[in-house]
Amino acid sequence: MVVTTRNFLRLLRAGVFGRQEQLEPLSAWKWQRLYLLSLMHGVSALMADGISLLRNQFFFQMPEKQQAQWAAATKAVEEQNRRIDLRVSELASIFAQHQWHTLLFKGQALATYYTQPLHRTPGDIDFFFADEAQADAAEEWAETNGTDLEDTRHDSLKYQWQGMNVEH
Repeated sequence: MVVTTRNFLRLLRAGVFGRQEQLEPLSAWKWQRLYLLSLMHGVSALMADGISLLRNQFFFQMPEKQQAQWAAATKAVEEQNRRIDLRVSELASIFAQHQWHTLLFKGQALATYYTQPLHRTPGDIDFFFADEAQADAAEEWAETNGTDLEDTRHDSLKYQWQGMNVEH
């Protein structure tokens, strides 16, 4: 396994689980590669948590420019999560006004299990409707109020609402 991959996994475990891991030395180029991998996999803020935990190690020699990149990426993920949390709350309120009983699952609901919930890279927002009539009514609402509707399978609907990907 390449040193970059090993350190990627070590930083991710440290960030998510708070594990103390021993980092191997990396050049500035490899730190940049590690940063790009974290962006590609949507875990940059989680790895930033690992960096915070392991930054006092002898072999931790990340250039300041890359530390600033990681801090900026983490701030962007936090801001995106705050916006999505507000939108989820608004959408849940709309559903409640119509007396449609929903369950929020996956995505934002799972973020609460993280030490830093705002550091989880958000995906689409998943609502479950247990009552079929309510699900049908919510689908009609989505057709009127959402954009980019996509009927993915028999019991699933994806759409955009207020710049957020939603799935019923």
